[in-house]
Amino acid sequence: GSNYTISYAGANFTITAKPITVTADASQTKVYGTVNPVYTYTVSPSLVSGDSFTGTLTRATGENIGNYAITQGNLSAGSNYNITYVSKDFTITAKPITVTADASQTKVYGTTNPVYSYTVSPSLVSGDSFTGTLTRATGENIGNYAITQGSLSAGTNYNITYVSKDFTITAKPITVTANASQTKVYGTTDPLFTYMVSPSLVSGDSFTGALSRTAGENVGVYAITQGNLSAGGNYTIMYNGSNF
Repeated sequence: GSNYTISYAGANFTITAKPITVTADASQTKVYGTVNPVYTYTVSPSLVSGDSFTGTLTRATGENIGNYAITQGNLSAGSNYNITYVSKDFTITAKPITVTADASQTKVYGTTNPVYSYTVSPSLVSGDSFTGTLTRATGENIGNYAITQGSLSAGTNYNITYVSKDFTITAKPITVTANASQTKVYGTTDPLFTYMVSPSLVSGDSFTGALSRTAGENVGVYAITQGNLSAGGNYTIMYNGSNF
């Protein structure tokens, strides 16, 4: 009032930064080879109405499977806030792929095994490749043998689901040709009928049985037949006869 004369001594009033806690969300993941997501987070307490964040969280470098710390990056709410940041791990998981052995893979009995082929879905990440090979159940006789995964691997960044197919060993075709000009004198014992084989049997294999001929003991010409000559189930014989 008018009864007073005021002498004013001023002072400063300070507005301090609002403390907030930014916590990276847990359980954030991606599959190996895919694009990084936008890393999410929660804020407590909320920003003042009308304020917003700029920038984004980031993470420790690396693209192989594993855990990587999510860091604050350049995330900011401006100078009016004092951020306490709480990190969480970001996980890169293995890429699931399906390897399917190709169907209808075969070889002829006695030949070398091929390199077993396969298809992959989805494709590997650019720059990655397989190591090792498919293999198959053991056995060299004719029949079907399961093609197995063997040592085939795309590395730890992939999770392979393997689909088997059968590999078939087929009979080896051979031609048995009775030799020409085989004879005997009337009244004598039949000889052992001879023949040629092309191509040769696999090493260690042999024929059983023998050629025969049509019945008859009078002078004349008799067809030499295959008789019970056999090389076993691993061979298919094409027989060319001759006359005795």
